Amino acid sequence: MKKIFCLLGFGIISSIAQADFCNSDYCGDVYIDKLYVADSGFVYVATSADEKILNCQAESGMYLTLSPDDKGSDRIYSTLLAAQISGRKVSTIQVADNSQGCRIQYITLGRQFN
Repeated sequence: MKKIFCLLGFGIISSIAQADFCNSDYCGDVYIDKLYVADSGFVYVATSADEKILNCQAESGMYLTLSPDDKGSDRIYSTLLAAQISGRKVSTIQVADNSQGCRIQYITLGRQFN
């Protein structure tokens, strides 16, 4: 019986540790809820976390932005799209501090064990 409670406790702790979040600098362990590609070439990204916590001004209060003029933006977009299609979490979405639209600087996608 003690083993069952211990296993349940570890399962709850590990699921809490994998929770999506944003802090002042980045969002972590998030799902990509929405990708909106505008005719301007900008990509607007909504995640499963609260972007309002970031130290920047999220577009419409909820979108991170990816500019077509930023170096590597096509690769970042491809990785975000792959994560969304596969239902995987993005490990890190780093944004530029105090940027209008919470401009994405880089992302990381790690191995997931589920």
